[in-house]
Amino acid sequence: MKILIFFVLLVFCLEILAEKNFRTPEAIQFANDLSEKFQYKRSEILRVLNSANHRQIVIDNISKPAEKTLSWGEYRDIFLDKARLDNGKIFMKDNHLDLARVEVDFGIPAEIVTAIIGVETRYGKIMGSHPVLDSLATLAFYYPPRSSFFKEELKELFLMTREENLNIDDLKGSYAGAMGMGQFIPSSFRRYAVDFDLDGNRNLWEQPSDSIGSVGNYLYEHGWRREELVAVEVDGDCGIFSISDSMEFAVSNKLYDCLPKSSDRKNIPSRMVIPLKLAVPGGYKYWAGFWNFSVLMKYNRSDLYAMAVFQLSEAFKKSD
Repeated sequence: MKILIFFVLLVFCLEILAEKNFRTPEAIQFANDLSEKFQYKRSEILRVLNSANHRQIVIDNISKPAEKTLSWGEYRDIFLDKARLDNGKIFMKDNHLDLARVEVDFGIPAEIVTAIIGVETRYGKIMGSHPVLDSLATLAFYYPPRSSFFKEELKELFLMTREENLNIDDLKGSYAGAMGMGQFIPSSFRRYAVDFDLDGNRNLWEQPSDSIGSVGNYLYEHGWRREELVAVEVDGDCGIFSISDSMEFAVSNKLYDCLPKSSDRKNIPSRMVIPLKLAVPGGYKYWAGFWNFSVLMKYNRSDLYAMAVFQLSEAFKKSD
């Protein structure tokens, strides 16, 4: 009889593992830690986790992000299309007062804020259809390369929904758990989202005002330098692209010699942060990225992403 019971339990456990659910020892430990540290009912945490669904599509998507599979030329064509430019100009017109406030309060250009929201969600039109709980639970317990990061974000999701009085089961977002017009992950929401329209809620799904203010606050808190150049194209390799892209170093006369003759050299920042060699059809484009370019990369750790935001923002200026 004992042997029979053992095999029944073994089969039951194997079935649970095969289902890839969230009734694992690791998930139980997560519930214990969250309950002890943040005055949550353990039973409620387990109930929520048990309601989550494992989503293989989340694992598939995060394993091949566009920033790592596309060249700059391919990436640029996706994010600098005519519709995104035209709709961005409409967004700026419709929200000019909030964008002006962000520029005054935080020093962030209206074009930069608009470009981020445009690149992220096409100005709120595509904010993601993945249940955020499912995405973060799947990545926290079934994606070993970044399990620790996503466990932290799952914890932040529980805290965020309690603080904001949101239903955790209702939230939708990207496959990586980012939400709203500006695609904030839960930890960013808790730290940087603002109630810009002063209605008592931080609503990044339905209120452009809160989304605009939150994106502006995020960049401000990450050190955006008011009225400083983001990046400048240079006329070739010039020997600067063999230097580590993690080093900040003084701009040399050699870099100045690489600048287009039409450039306003007196406005070039005194230090370059990152040299950029971007693949396009037939060769490469060379850019020097400055401090504010690195701030854009805090929003998304990809030089292609930051360049897409920057070039879209410049396109808004040129289309005025």
